[in-house]
Amino acid sequence: KDEITFAGRSDGKTLKFGWKPDASRVSIVFKPLSKTRTLITIEHDKLKSAADATRMEAFWTEALDHMQALVEKTDD
Repeated sequence: KDEITFAGRSDGKTLKFGWKPDASRVSIVFKPLSKTRTLITIEHDKLKSAADATRMEAFWTEALDHMQALVEKTDD
């Protein structure tokens, strides 16, 4: 089972996490574009294989799509 551990933050816009059991690392950067838009960049480093990278890319895409749907739903 995956376990996420908060590892810190920097500049008020970047969150860092450890991802177990594979000891990979995640950095999430929030960049405000306007009062209503924010660019979110996710870097998931130290993955062990191309298959892991593909799996995590799908995971993060789904997670961001879900987050966007929640935000848009509350804007109604």
